[in-house]
This record gives sequence, structure tokens and C-alpha cells, in this order.
Amino acid sequence: MRSLNLGFKNLALSLFALLLIFPSWPAHSQSSAQPSAQITIIAHPEVDHGAINISKLKSIFSMRYRQWPSGNTIKVYVLKDNNPTHILFTKKILQTYPYNLRRIWDRRVYSGTGTAPIVLNSPAEMLLAVANNKNSIGYLPESQINDRVKVLNLR
Repeated sequence: MRSLNLGFKNLALSLFALLLIFPSWPAHSQSSAQPSAQITIIAHPEVDHGAINISKLKSIFSMRYRQWPSGNTIKVYVLKDNNPTHILFTKKILQTYPYNLRRIWDRRVYSGTGTAPIVLNSPAEMLLAVANNKNSIGYLPESQINDRVKVLNLR
């Protein structure tokens, strides 16, 4: 019984020491991987939606919903999996993780039931791609949006 008490004391002391060494570790690791900007859904100006509900948005970005109501094929643009904007978008808006989204795309591609979205390197590329390609959708930090794209409100 005495050795069991010493084990718990050693464990408690080790955890306390870790908290002293890394007092803000969880908060710091999350904030450094995410931009502080609000993420906004954008589309080509000719897309006939002004708002989109979150379940349809999840279906679009998981490549299940492939056509606008007009019948035109949706062009989905995303940033690389390790891009901070992409991480924030998947966690806060789609409520999943980048690796889960990637797994969904890979499953669709390898099974032959769908395609993957078009992956871009930077927010600047995202802005140009969505602005220049009809029926396209993407996302950007609110601060990087201009009048060349349409903002889709979430409902």
C-alpha cells in the first residue's frame, strides 16, 4: 500500500512540474496554428446563392453535393491541409479535421465515385481562382476578400 501512495505522489509531482514548465501550452499550441481572422465562404459572382446552409456546405466540401441548383457543376477550391486558414475552416465551419476531410476525398477518388477538390497554395491563389472560374466556391479570411468574389452567408 505504501508503494502505491509513493507512485501517486510521484505522478502528481511530475504533472505539477510539467504545468510549471509549460503553463500555457494548450492555448499556445492552438493559437499558433490558426489565424485570428474570421473565415468567410466565397463564390464566383455569378453563383445564384446569397446564403447557404451549413449542411449543404459540408456536403459541397465533402464532394457529395456536386451541382448548383441551376445544374452547373460546382468547382470546389481548398487550401493545402497544413495551411492555417484551411485548418480553421475545417475545424470551425465544417466541424471536422483536415485529415478527416482528406480521408473522405481519397475514398471518393479511389472508389471511383467522385473527385477531389482543387488544392491551392495560398489565399491569393484562392481569390484569383474563385473570381475567375464560374460555379466555383472556396473560403478566405475575411480581411482578404475583395469585390471580385461573392460572399455567401451561412444560415
